[in-house]
Amino acid sequence: MHTSKVTKLILSLLIVLGVLLSACTQAVETEAPPEEPAAEEPAAEEPEAEEPEAGELTLIKFASFAGEEALPIYVAQQEGLLAKHGVEADIIPVASAQEKEQLVAVGEANCEQGELLTVITANQDEIIKQNLFVSIQPSETHPKFTILVAGDSGIEDIEGLKGVEIGTSENSIVEYITHRILERNGFSKEDIKFLSVPRIPDRLALIQSGELKAGSMQSSLADMAVQEGAVIIADDRNYPDITQMTWACRKDFIDANPEAVKGFIAAIAEAVEIINKDPQAYKGLAVENNLIPVPLQETYVMPEFPLPAVPTREGFEDVYQWALEKGIVTNENIAYEDTIRPELLP
Repeated sequence: MHTSKVTKLILSLLIVLGVLLSACTQAVETEAPPEEPAAEEPAAEEPEAEEPEAGELTLIKFASFAGEEALPIYVAQQEGLLAKHGVEADIIPVASAQEKEQLVAVGEANCEQGELLTVITANQDEIIKQNLFVSIQPSETHPKFTILVAGDSGIEDIEGLKGVEIGTSENSIVEYITHRILERNGFSKEDIKFLSVPRIPDRLALIQSGELKAGSMQSSLADMAVQEGAVIIADDRNYPDITQMTWACRKDFIDANPEAVKGFIAAIAEAVEIINKDPQAYKGLAVENNLIPVPLQETYVMPEFPLPAVPTREGFEDVYQWALEKGIVTNENIAYEDTIRPELLP
């Protein structure tokens, strides 16, 4: 009996010891990964891994309206100029400024078709966006923004707009440009009246029905309204300094990909030179990508495009002061130099 009890005791001790050894082994295995630095070592070489390899293209995602100013990107894409400079483009069509801003804000788009006001507004608290270059400006033959009136409005010239509500999008670049056109034609602040009609289709419909006497919008859309009886009263063709449409990108994207952004601008510069030799030659490409409104496609004459250059300081300051006066922004310390990247130009 005594021997049996001793044997049972020894067996029990062996079982307990086995359990303890097993638990210790599991504990060591569980703790081992944090003590194993080898798996973390490659992180030190991350910056090198992010650099594109030879022949690899950097993707840039653009949020863009369907307008003629986007044509150089399509030409650069078609002619292999983007690939030549190490870039590929994903052009994301947008139907509204709100959609465009949202895509850029959440990083779904890296860059956007824009203008000075949207960049200034985005930089209210910190520098989020920067202008790369002016994409298009009005010329004697191609205004960018137009003030038009209903066919039965009784308004025959710009003087007839004094005190008349002009439909526009409140606190937008369209309102700014309209304001400056009127001021340069002798209007006082008291003479200028605006009515907020944010949606362009609504603005067009109200003008065509005569419910709205006057409205302001991009010239290509105004031309469509003229076909339905509206009358153009004024435009920005003589004021290229107040209309500086741009391509802008998120600053963090530019900082992380300066060579790719530089390559994009170089490709656009080459595309512009090609287009300007014979603008009509690329009209088919513009039509194919819906850059010209369908009712105008047969008669539309393509514009010339400017070579890439940053917006002027005077243009920036004028838009900025207008935005401050309107209360659109309240930060009085947004510097012109912080909103441009001239070192990236060819």
